[in-house]
Formats: sequence, structure tokens, C-alpha cells
Amino acid sequence: MDLFDIGDLIRSNRKELGLTQEMLAKKVGVSRRTITQLELGQVSDLGIRKVMAILGALGLELHAGKIRTHRPTLDELQAQRAQEKQAELEKLTGRKQRI
Repeated sequence: MDLFDIGDLIRSNRKELGLTQEMLAKKVGVSRRTITQLELGQVSDLGIRKVMAILGALGLELHAGKIRTHRPTLDELQAQRAQEKQAELEKLTGRKQRI
């Protein structure tokens, strides 16, 4: 998970809870601009306490794990999706298909 993923998660949960950026900012003691930048993945250094406060206000928590060493490219994702579609088609028709 990177900063953009965290921002997306914060935005979607904030909206799900019916909170505006301003409401969330006031709740955790940061500026609306900070929330905006965080949601856009543009915040440079927020600090762990503020991040934890924002996540906590949204009913979220932070989990640590091993860093992914490789993010798939668009071509790799498209190839993977094509393979998945082919497998689904073969399962439905009972025979190998060429894509």
C-alpha cells in the first residue's frame, strides 16, 4: 500500500461516513488542506500521530507488512486479465480458446 492507496482509503471511508473534508479536519485537529493533500497522495510529511488520528476518526487502523518489491505494469495487468478471461471462457465452454 502506498500513499495514493492510503489517500483513496481515507477518502472513500470519509465519504461513507458522510463527513466532509472540513468536518474530518476539525475532528482530528488538522487543516482541510492537509486532508485534501493526504487524499490526493500529495502530503510530504504528516507524522504518524496525525495519520493515526485521521485513521482512527474513520474507524480504520494501520497494519504493517513486508514491502512489495514489484508493482505490476499496465501491460502485466492487462496480460493477467486476458489470462483470467481465457480461463473463465474455457471453464464455461469446456474447451481451450485462443485470444
